[in-house]
Amino acid sequence: MQLTEIQKNILKILADKEKVSIPDLQKQLNLKISTLYYNIEAITSLCIRRVRGGIELFSEEEEIKNVFHEKMQIDRKEKEEMAEKIINEGYIKHGDITLLDCGTTNLIIFNKLIENAIKGLDIITVNPYILQKYLNHPEVGKVSLVGGILDWPDGSIFGPLTVNSLDYISEIVTVILGIDAVDQNGELGINNQLEVAQKKVMIQKARRIILPLTQNKLDRAVSYSVGNLNDLKDTKTVLVFYPGKTSERLRILLNLLGSTNIIFAGE
Repeated sequence: MQLTEIQKNILKILADKEKVSIPDLQKQLNLKISTLYYNIEAITSLCIRRVRGGIELFSEEEEIKNVFHEKMQIDRKEKEEMAEKIINEGYIKHGDITLLDCGTTNLIIFNKLIENAIKGLDIITVNPYILQKYLNHPEVGKVSLVGGILDWPDGSIFGPLTVNSLDYISEIVTVILGIDAVDQNGELGINNQLEVAQKKVMIQKARRIILPLTQNKLDRAVSYSVGNLNDLKDTKTVLVFYPGKTSERLRILLNLLGSTNIIFAGE
């Protein structure tokens, strides 16, 4: 795309200020408002975006990361209740290897560990946002990030290298598993087929599996199964954390799980 002089000048102003209002931009460039808007629209798909009252620079990386942080706000209160319950009940503790899987709930759990000034833990993660947070909070303990392909929107590392890295670990005490759905038959599902193999390795290596579930995960169809609660309940300690009180959908899971614990975070 060949930029006009006006478009180049808009980008120069933004390079200095990063964000500018439409009236200020119009005044600096001495343009008719219609001409200004025409040139803004022409470069909106490049590296600027419209914001209330003006425009600002953005990068593709920022836009991708924003997808993850928007997901953070979905059922945020429920996720925080479950995170606090998991920590307060001592399911992440010194001497245990804990794997924090991908997704927003595990990042919230890590944030709560920092807020509670918990130190000296041994954590493995496939979540790049956790590593990013850890760089400013090394007091949490030892955090190991497994190798693989980076997926910013889902907050995940995945691929054959990830599977090999996880398979190398002899045993993990606790895996806080990130899943997208549980159906009425107890199938644990995710949306990304490329993560199936690594989820199965996590389940295989875990002594204890924690499933933080929000209401919307009980209502989704399973795209790709990584295991079934019926198969896990006799060989693993499975703890299902759920905010609020028992719903009809949750009663179905209770029947499937038998003696497996369902812990209500809101209680």
